[in-house]
Amino acid sequence: MGELNIDKNDPPTIIVYGTKDKFVTRENSVHLTKKQNAGVKNELVTIEGGGHTPVAQMDDFKMRIAAFKYRKIR
Repeated sequence: MGELNIDKNDPPTIIVYGTKDKFVTRENSVHLTKKQNAGVKNELVTIEGGGHTPVAQMDDFKMRIAAFKYRKIR
């Protein structure tokens, strides 16, 4: 995995991982989350059965995004 240039000035980030993603591994998503824990508020959301773009789970995903954004601005 390449080096990430993340610092505390980056915006809050929600990272979505679909368990059937054929392009990005779970390890990459976890690695990104750990790097961001160095100062960036973030959350890793796992979508069971979701692919790289979890279209079938979008309603649930939209709710998770809204909850994440609300928690971060309060």
